[in-house]
Amino acid sequence: MPRPLKVFLSHAHADATRVRALHNRLVADGADAWLDKEKLIPGQD
Repeated sequence: MPRPLKVFLSHAHADATRVRALHNRLVADGADAWLDKEKLIPGQD
């Protein structure tokens, strides 16, 4: 079974709404997308 595409999303604060939509689309399509608001554990650097 193929591994999902891993994607790191880095963005300016002004682009947050568009990047959130992109993140949701990538996840819906099966990608392992990393977005700070979704995958950053409290206290993690």
